[in-house]
Amino acid sequence: RAAMMMEHAPISCTNDASDATLTKRSSAKDVCPSAAVVSPETVTAMAAKIGLNLGNGRGDAMDNTEFSLLWIAVEAACAPLPAGWRQLPSGRYEHAISLEHSDEHPLLHVFKQHAQSERRRLHHQPKRSMYAHWWLFAGANEAVFFYNFHTRQRCRELPAEVSHRRGATGSQQAQSVAPGLNRAPHGSALELFPSPPSLSRQSSRASPQMRNQRSVRLVRANTIANLQHTREVAAEISTLAVHARISRLQLRPRALSDLMDAAKQLRINVTILPQLIWLVDTILCLQTPTAGWERADANRLSELGLSVPKSRLTPIQRMRQRSEKGSYFANHLTLRVTERHPMLDVLHALASQVSLDKDAETNTPSPSTTATPQVLRRGVSKVSNGT
Repeated sequence: RAAMMMEHAPISCTNDASDATLTKRSSAKDVCPSAAVVSPETVTAMAAKIGLNLGNGRGDAMDNTEFSLLWIAVEAACAPLPAGWRQLPSGRYEHAISLEHSDEHPLLHVFKQHAQSERRRLHHQPKRSMYAHWWLFAGANEAVFFYNFHTRQRCRELPAEVSHRRGATGSQQAQSVAPGLNRAPHGSALELFPSPPSLSRQSSRASPQMRNQRSVRLVRANTIANLQHTREVAAEISTLAVHARISRLQLRPRALSDLMDAAKQLRINVTILPQLIWLVDTILCLQTPTAGWERADANRLSELGLSVPKSRLTPIQRMRQRSEKGSYFANHLTLRVTERHPMLDVLHALASQVSLDKDAETNTPSPSTTATPQVLRRGVSKVSNGT
């Protein structure tokens, strides 16, 4: 929980040199004994070996920089040794059979060739991501932070150039966060997390007085028990997500552009609610279904005594789903069946609840008018902070 609170704390960007102790408080072997923690310094050194131009680190013009090829340096830093090779205490590499020695990683020449190939390909496709120089890391002391390879700075919260890209106020914020998330598919895990009716559905056609009245009814209908349930679910998932994210990011950092693309697919607008970035990173860390859930085909469903649900996926989604092992997700504990990954529904439910709470908090008149209990406001604040 301390690591989670530290992660969401608003800490301003600091220089890499002044924050060098961030990754030196504990040994990497304590966190990951089988592999070293991949740090920004490791990626920068590997980029230099491959021949990538990352600039001088002083934030000058980004002309001719190759931040879009940083993923090759990350893959090279994460690459395992080929069969028969081992790393000596001196840092050199030795082949166990031929006793061949090398000062560089045995696969370094492969990444150099691939970088040249990608450089030629991108020459004909000059479009680049505006966030290519930002990456998400986890230090050896379990601190999650964003790193800017252009300025060599790091910060714990979502970079300002993302969260301040565009602004909105009022109910427009909640409308742009998770549109349509309240419509849960029949039989999906989202039904386990009931949400109050969306306030923003008809806000554009209603007068300000009617919107305020709906806000009052929404806050009163959203009982303390409901907020407590959502708060407990959010706290449990967020706490578990911290360990999953740290173990994943220590071995393989994640590009901010990948997070933004995933947020768009999840319909979570992190430019309005940047505290939900941990939800996006969590879904990218998932490798297997959550407890109680398993992939199942029609035969497995019949063994569990479950019926095949009516498909609610688009033809393209259905084709991708059936190309994998098992077309459905089944829970033998709750006897539920869904076509979507069950964690997607949970994350959508949490994002929807946070957006509705923020909408109610923004559109609610003064406390003297609504007489909203203070504990309710504290509950909304805690859910919005992701803790």
